[in-house]
Amino acid sequence: MNSIDFLYYLIIPVVWAGFTVGKRAVNIQIVRINGKKIGFGTTLKRYILAGLVYGVTLGIGLLVFSLPFYSQLQPPYEMFPPECT
Repeated sequence: MNSIDFLYYLIIPVVWAGFTVGKRAVNIQIVRINGKKIGFGTTLKRYILAGLVYGVTLGIGLLVFSLPFYSQLQPPYEMFPPECT
């Protein structure tokens, strides 16, 4: 993400009372659990937590995706049979 994306997701929800362009189009508002408006700190925490969740789930997905390829690899000692050396 570039700095414009970062600023969009960080500042727009605070300025527009919990809405972004897409959320306003479908009438979804970001609020705190107690129903109060969000502030800059809440938006920053939400942005960081979302990045961590996306990173962890992407990492798990890549790991699961790579397992079939990993199981097909031969260990180095099986690449050269003993009769060849």
